[in-house]
Amino acid sequence: MKHTPGPWRVNETTIPAQGGVQHWFIIEQVEENEDGNREWIVELQEDPLIREKDHANMQLMAAAPELYEEYKGLLSRVNTMAQALRNAGLGSWVNAWLSDGILDGKAIEKAEGDIPSC
Repeated sequence: MKHTPGPWRVNETTIPAQGGVQHWFIIEQVEENEDGNREWIVELQEDPLIREKDHANMQLMAAAPELYEEYKGLLSRVNTMAQALRNAGLGSWVNAWLSDGILDGKAIEKAEGDIPSC
């Protein structure tokens, strides 16, 4: 699975609508692609009752490509360090340190579609 390349950003816009305007949050690519366009990733009509939550959710989604790449890099470094510590005879310490599963790579597998997201 290949996602739309980041970075992404949140763009707030309004469009004319019957009885006034509609407010929209759009996540789009920051830079234009090869055909001079920016891809829209997600669009969400604003709900005035949950505007703050909508905006916070969109900001988190827009950060997803960078978070994905940073987490993959961090996971690689942790695995390299853990192997070096195991080679130095500190395997039981490393296993205890990683026992909570927070760096088990499942988030990467989920992002890449290797495990179901629901």
